[in-house]
Amino acid sequence: MRSPTQVKAMQDAGWEIASHGYKWIEHKDMSEETERTQIDEAIRLHTLATGQRPTGWYTGRCSVNTVHLASEEGGFEYIS
Repeated sequence: MRSPTQVKAMQDAGWEIASHGYKWIEHKDMSEETERTQIDEAIRLHTLATGQRPTGWYTGRCSVNTVHLASEEGGFEYIS
């Protein structure tokens, strides 16, 4: 992890550390399976870095599959 001190400071402050996906890229032309794999990897890395799953899910440049895939993954308080 690149910034463990900063992650700890955010956690100590009670901030939600958001997951914005695996890469900040355009997902609109991505296959459903590739996007699913990227969501899984983003969750894995987020959990590794913070010690907990992301509370919610946000993909800035989503596809028609993003909400469905995030819902399928489950466990999120929100999907935006």
